[in-house]
Amino acid sequence: MISLNLISPAKKKELYLLQLYSVLKNLIIMVLLLSVISATALLMTKIALQNHFTAIVGQTTLNNKFANIFNNDVQTFNALVRDVTEVQASFIPWAPFLVEFSALIPTGVTLKSISIIDDRLTLSGNATTRDELLTFERQLKLSTLLTDVTIPLDHLLKRENIDFSLRATVVHTTLQTL
Repeated sequence: MISLNLISPAKKKELYLLQLYSVLKNLIIMVLLLSVISATALLMTKIALQNHFTAIVGQTTLNNKFANIFNNDVQTFNALVRDVTEVQASFIPWAPFLVEFSALIPTGVTLKSISIIDDRLTLSGNATTRDELLTFERQLKLSTLLTDVTIPLDHLLKRENIDFSLRATVVHTTLQTL
């Protein structure tokens, strides 16, 4: 079979360019359509990932919030335990001291107040006679509970019904052994 082409070469070239244009146009449309489809898919994936990320951050933040609350509670509890330990470490057994101290008080001497600040003891009271006050002072000086026992001299000038104040230092080593 013989093929006969009666179209002029200018027209042939024009048809060839038209066919090439049509193919290129279809190819560009396909590329653009694929680009739009892939961009839409990527956008949907991005939205889904952002939602998932937001949910994870929300859960992590909630967990961190509860962890911080728990951590603060533990720190508060530890501070309380530390304070209790410090109080227990500085505990002094005063009951045995007071029992032994009360044995030193003569019958004619009554105490109105006892104050112990750090290791300084201050007593105030009343003695019926000067001899009882001097006996009380002597017993305190002979005791191992106190040192540096002092009574002001003006308290010793009266013979009877003497309101007195006394200062001394508490010996802490004897407190630990009681």
